[in-house]
Amino acid sequence: MENEPRPSSLPLILITGSLLVWFGFQTVQLLVERSELSAVKVSLEGVTQESQKVREQLEALITKTTELAGQGNPSARSVVEELEKRGIPIRAIAQP
Repeated sequence: MENEPRPSSLPLILITGSLLVWFGFQTVQLLVERSELSAVKVSLEGVTQESQKVREQLEALITKTTELAGQGNPSARSVVEELEKRGIPIRAIAQP
C-alpha cells in the first residue's frame, strides 16, 4: 500500500495556467479595444456636433419654406411639393 502511485497534478496545473494566460490575454485585448473606441468617439465628437448644427439649420429652412408656402408663395409651394415627391417628410419637420 505504501508504493501506490499518486495521481499527478501536472495536468490540472497546466490547464489552470493555460486558463489564466488566456483570460489575461483577453482582458488586455478588451482594454486595448476599449481605449481605441474611446479615441474614435472623441475624434468624431466634432463631426457629430457639426452635423447637428447643419440639421437644425436645414429644419429651420424647411419650416420657413413651409410657412411661405402656407402664405401662398408659389415658389415655396413648388419647393415643398418637390421635396415631398422625393420622400422628404416636410410636414413632420415643419410642425412645432
